[in-house]
Amino acid sequence: NITVSTQTDYEISKDLHEYLKKVNLPDGKDGYLVGQLDRKTLQTTLRLEYFVTPEISLQYYANPYASVGKYSNFRRVNGGSSKNISNRYLTPQTSFQDNTYTLKFGNAETHTFSNPNFNYQEFRSNLVARWEFRPGSTLYLVWNSSKYLYERQEPPTVAKSYKDIFSLSSSNVFMVKFNYWFSL
Repeated sequence: NITVSTQTDYEISKDLHEYLKKVNLPDGKDGYLVGQLDRKTLQTTLRLEYFVTPEISLQYYANPYASVGKYSNFRRVNGGSSKNISNRYLTPQTSFQDNTYTLKFGNAETHTFSNPNFNYQEFRSNLVARWEFRPGSTLYLVWNSSKYLYERQEPPTVAKSYKDIFSLSSSNVFMVKFNYWFSL
């Protein structure tokens, strides 16, 4: 009568050349800033199906998801197609003050930007009640709930971000679907 399945995934990833932003260079051309992004992601998928009778069932799906990212080692693309990594990027003098990074490439080029670190949280869930009141005719009651938060800040641990998902305010949608089979 009841089926429960769950899966939890934890991922640690490191991208050494993550795009950060497009900048104007002193010669009027476009330049690109990149950095190292260290990201941690924790998510769970839960599915529950309960048959009260063959005609009445409940299905529940939940997916809490948290991802935190921290940037470091900022650089500007210099020769993007160069096979030699030391020719591909320029390394700046970096300073951080008032949640703003300042990158200086020599005396003529300076770029500033807000701290790009992030905390992303999301929780999606669905609850479906199904009643087949006569063969081929079914009534569905559906509740959909979504929670979402994206912050540019110094990220907490991924475990704290995951735990804090449940305190977010939610957006709820209720739906009714009615199918009736006509015999001709």
